Amino acid sequence: MLDNTPHAVAKFKGHSAIFMLDTGAGGIDIIFHKRAVEKFNLNASLDWRGVAEVTGLGTGSKGIKVYMLELYFLNYISMFSS
Repeated sequence: MLDNTPHAVAKFKGHSAIFMLDTGAGGIDIIFHKRAVEKFNLNASLDWRGVAEVTGLGTGSKGIKVYMLELYFLNYISMFSS
């Protein structure tokens, strides 16, 4: 848990990182921060499915724009604890 939000340590495309798990009503999602997308060059290497707007605590009245894709694998390592 980090800031009362579940996080997992996982390996994706050869990079180990801490991933925030979104457990909202829409299901369980993994959220990639914009910096991670840029650092790992994910825009060029993933099959993006579209754009959505996510609202929730702290996102403001408009929400935040997120890019959707189907993730076929993520090598889970462990739950993260601070």
